[in-house]
Amino acid sequence: AGSTVVVQEWDWSRFAVLEVFQAAPRNGGHVELLQDAQSKEFLVAKVMPLCWTCADHETFVKTYPGETEMPWRDVCITQYLDQRLGEPHVCKFLGIFRRLSKGQDAGGRPCDALQEGEHCLVLSYCRGGDLFTWLERSRSIDVVASREQLARPLIHQTLK
Repeated sequence: AGSTVVVQEWDWSRFAVLEVFQAAPRNGGHVELLQDAQSKEFLVAKVMPLCWTCADHETFVKTYPGETEMPWRDVCITQYLDQRLGEPHVCKFLGIFRRLSKGQDAGGRPCDALQEGEHCLVLSYCRGGDLFTWLERSRSIDVVASREQLARPLIHQTLK
């Protein structure tokens, strides 16, 4: 996406964790519902262990050379769509934060002591879920349609 992302330190006095929405067993993370103490807005955090995301994109690619999921690329694209395009169909990007805690790697093994903690991608809250949730719900209504067919009009409008 050609964008750089600044990782901020997590502010426990700003973000109150209200509940865990869902687990992400593949990478050892989860999605949390937050409330911003400053604005009182509801937010979500995609929480990913540092032993999965690594410190940056280059380290991630070296550590997981065959991986198709690219968390740093996803963060940059989300930031770009929100800040540069002002796209209304993309959740507002509030930042990527480093939160210190003991985590586990994707295999469920304790992380190395130097990599304890997690990255939290904080976004505006979208009641009803994200694009993938919508696609899964739509697909159950029309089993013939593929994800790509369902998403094509929305993605086309976003990229115009």
